[in-house]
Amino acid sequence: MPVGRGAETLNRKAERVAVVTGGGSGIGRAIALRLAATYRTAVVGRTPASLEATVAEINAGGGDAIWVRSDISNEREIIEA
Repeated sequence: MPVGRGAETLNRKAERVAVVTGGGSGIGRAIALRLAATYRTAVVGRTPASLEATVAEINAGGGDAIWVRSDISNEREIIEA
């Protein structure tokens, strides 16, 4: 599974992480942007370009986010992510 910027950074932090599915657009994106004010954020979805845009906005605003490309309706992809 492709993983965006800083996946290893999240693993080293002892802070809470918000995992947001569908974070590339719509309600999922809005939730990711809101949670990023408080938590390190992992944005999960199927479209890398939209995930990258969400993560870029979070990081530009001082947050710490990564993206993970995964289809949550596919159990194998979730396990591999």
